[in-house]
Amino acid sequence: MLKRTRRAPKACSWCHHRKVRCDASLRGCPCTRCRQDGRPDCILRGKLPRNFHGFAVTQNLDSEVETGPSLPSSGSRTLYPRHVVYSAYPFLEFHGEKALDQDDMAYLAAKGCLSLPDKTVIEEFVKAYFLHIHPAMPIADEAEFWEIFYMRDEKTPRRLSLFLFQVILFASAPYVALEVLQKCGFDDRRSARNTLYQRAKLLFHLKAEDRPFIQAQGAVLLTLHTTADEPQAGSLWLARAIQAVMVLGCKPAPSEDTQGAMKKRLWWSIILRDRSLCLGLRRRPQVTSIDFSMDVEPLEEEDFTEEIDNSQVYDPRTKRLLFKALQEQCRLAVLLTEMVSFVFASHGLSTPRLSCEEFRESLARVSRIKATLKQWETCSNMSTWMKEDLPEAVNLFVNFTLMYYHTARIDLAHYEALLVENHIIWSGSNYISQLVETGTALHDAMDHLMSIMEYFSREGQAQNLPLSVLAYVSMPLVLTAIDLKLSPSSVEMASRRRRLDALGEIIRHSGRAYDVTDFISNGTNHLLHLAYLTSQHFFRCWDRDTPSTAAGSEAIAARHRERSQRANGWYDAFLRCPRAYLLISTSVDYSFSVGRLPTDNALPELVRCIPPIGIGIRLPWTVDVGERVSDRIQAVTPSSGDGEIARLLTLPGSTDHDSVNLDYLYLDVPSMDSTSSTTMHLVDKGAEEDGSVDSDFVVNAQWQLDYAAQTFDPWITSVDEYSSPILGEAIALD
Repeated sequence: MLKRTRRAPKACSWCHHRKVRCDASLRGCPCTRCRQDGRPDCILRGKLPRNFHGFAVTQNLDSEVETGPSLPSSGSRTLYPRHVVYSAYPFLEFHGEKALDQDDMAYLAAKGCLSLPDKTVIEEFVKAYFLHIHPAMPIADEAEFWEIFYMRDEKTPRRLSLFLFQVILFASAPYVALEVLQKCGFDDRRSARNTLYQRAKLLFHLKAEDRPFIQAQGAVLLTLHTTADEPQAGSLWLARAIQAVMVLGCKPAPSEDTQGAMKKRLWWSIILRDRSLCLGLRRRPQVTSIDFSMDVEPLEEEDFTEEIDNSQVYDPRTKRLLFKALQEQCRLAVLLTEMVSFVFASHGLSTPRLSCEEFRESLARVSRIKATLKQWETCSNMSTWMKEDLPEAVNLFVNFTLMYYHTARIDLAHYEALLVENHIIWSGSNYISQLVETGTALHDAMDHLMSIMEYFSREGQAQNLPLSVLAYVSMPLVLTAIDLKLSPSSVEMASRRRRLDALGEIIRHSGRAYDVTDFISNGTNHLLHLAYLTSQHFFRCWDRDTPSTAAGSEAIAARHRERSQRANGWYDAFLRCPRAYLLISTSVDYSFSVGRLPTDNALPELVRCIPPIGIGIRLPWTVDVGERVSDRIQAVTPSSGDGEIARLLTLPGSTDHDSVNLDYLYLDVPSMDSTSSTTMHLVDKGAEEDGSVDSDFVVNAQWQLDYAAQTFDPWITSVDEYSSPILGEAIALD
């Protein structure tokens, strides 16, 4: 006779919700299932006090009910001051109160999901939301929201969803004054944002809100979340929002009723967020032309009339201008449909092998998309808006829209460059002209994007930027660092350093609110290392003649000729060695698309084998720190015979002593300190004669090489080329 399995007397809250067996009461927390799922918050179910609901209702708004958002397995809980139970606010409703059992309610209460900041501070959150989040994602009617919030309609009182309100608190947290957050018991913006996110997330997953429309509203706002552990979180929340509206069947359609207008707002918010995630993270779109027709009903000013006249945070003129900017962003989102579907079919990292006819068709499609985007810029006149005297909030929103536009142009140019480089045989005599045309468009778009980022930093807006800007600033930052490396003069170097400092300021401010900044900053650090080595040994050295042994005026003249042949910036570098540039750009794109740095084989072979010699490159972050510096990577050169011929890479005209080692070392760079004054300069011999200076990333940011005396550039195998520097002294490499 089979022995009956012993039944656990009590399950943890998560297993109870999933209705599966749990061994927490027998083996302790975390239980086996939670441990396998990687859930550290496994706790045994508690019980609500008999008078829980009555207790919640009788709480006074001025009372301080300390309900913690987390309950460790030890049973202790973290208490947050100035928090009250949701029922203390008559404008809120908890739709899941009757649907959830007491165990789930106890779990939500233990996690702080049923508590909110008290009335002395909660309005600060709501105002921050309508100031910074709502203009770009108008999922709610601001006028209606304030009417409910202040309980102005006593005859037919309406309520706000507790779930949606918790999401609003999460979305607004980065923009709330630190003093206000500390009054609520949070240490800083990061902890506030993370705690509020966990509350909203639990309410969603435990189905505390079962209305699809409100689920979709909340899910759209939750796309603002991402962490190093959840790099795909934004895309997943967007998928949940789309699923909810599909269940609701609320695709935009002509409608005159208020509910129809709200559905239209929601759907456009989803589309806009989808395009933002596509461009910033180089991912495939989730909403394409298959899902909605190109003649979809646009947002009209009539839909926003009440909101424009009754906003509590903007005057009517500013509100109306913000709406016009939103309309232009919606038009751009529709026009971007073909571009994101075409370019990001492979995450923008590679292009398929095409026949000659297919190649020409792809180039024609790229040209058509370029023309469409240019037409939007011409018709929208958004560039001319910046010359007008507009409210600061409108200027900021216009710059966000132009940021999307120019990023789309950059992504398209990168794809076109990959397409041309992958099909040089079909380009023939047009290769140079195609490369120059692509480079010109890329340079113009990148220059505009860099100017926008400088505006964000210069105008004191860095502390008010959304998380998504981190994805848009990375490539400009890397290219600005390359520009600094290739500076032709000290004057130009100073100008480029100021731009790099401005871009670094954006990341520094983002670090105060978003913990994913640490993850992105670390990845950018590695990418800057790659950019540095690429600049040093591709953009500066491939076209170098054999070093002259002449003396005097002949040597000086030779060095002048050498310097005149060097790339003076990333644009020159792109034209001279496009595949080396694409190695950097695809590494950046892969990092954001996948959520981690690429491995050696993750990138297309096109960018790993760089002419004129052909190099099998190892990316710096893939090399074990313990590997010997003297180990040299072997270059792989395609041959017409059997297999491939491996040989040691040397520069043209160089000896074995000068051979380049492509087996990178990890550079240990210091943590971000924008106030650090420690810099290291690399000055060419003879630079005094023409005033030109070469910089080794002279930056006051995280990526400066403060400990250069102890580090070694693995590209250069001759240690004798380095002097023994004291920080701040000049180091001669040439």
